[in-house]
Amino acid sequence: MKFKTALLLSLIAVGLAAEDQEPPTVEAHLRLIAMQQPIMGYGYKIGKKMEPLVIAPDFFTPEITYHGPAHFELLPYQAERGSETEASKPSETGPSKPTEPVKPPNPEAITKTKPLAWLDLPVSPSPQHLILLVDPSHGSEGGIFALPDAPGSFPYGSLRFMNLCPFPIEIRLHGQKTPIPARGTAVILSKASEGHYYEGAIYSLIDGQSTIAYNLRIFQQNDFRTLYFVTPAAPQSPQVALKAVEDRKAGDAPLFKGR
Repeated sequence: MKFKTALLLSLIAVGLAAEDQEPPTVEAHLRLIAMQQPIMGYGYKIGKKMEPLVIAPDFFTPEITYHGPAHFELLPYQAERGSETEASKPSETGPSKPTEPVKPPNPEAITKTKPLAWLDLPVSPSPQHLILLVDPSHGSEGGIFALPDAPGSFPYGSLRFMNLCPFPIEIRLHGQKTPIPARGTAVILSKASEGHYYEGAIYSLIDGQSTIAYNLRIFQQNDFRTLYFVTPAAPQSPQVALKAVEDRKAGDAPLFKGR
């Protein structure tokens, strides 16, 4: 009987310890891009503090250093207001009926709201360096896709192509051919001199046939790195469309040089 009692108490203690365990935390350096419309009025939570974000479809957000739960969420953000509203201030024409002060948003209430999008960040290795592509229309899948961005893997002055087509493509630049599978990505280091144009092409690879799908003309800027999203130009078409998102190196360098 004593053995059974001790065993039961041990199991209860283990269960309580498991319940007390906090979710895993991560350190991550994040840049975000909106895949559709700009995203405003949302932010992420660290501890009990909400940090607002403006996520644009045509440029990277500044880098954020995130220390928090691996489950990363974009939540509605409401800026805190003072304890006195315009309605509660004395009127120039006479006293007005006092109103209750507006309270700042309750962080606990915010966490209970449905997130716009979410992602379970990798726990290791740490710290992570990621580009987060935010598309709330894919909410059933979380709505955030993480693109690895380890230091040196996508340097300034280079190009990165992300193939969102259902078929493979091939990038032809500087006399080299770089195949990219469907839903794949590749980084290409430019051989062009700063401030000069160079040309190339994108080919679609469908049913063993190579078809020119897009002509490239690129201006080399060593202070920029460019992420290209390649999408089908039309259903059942081998042609593609291109969307460029630029990321400028931090500093006071002029916007364009050598032009």
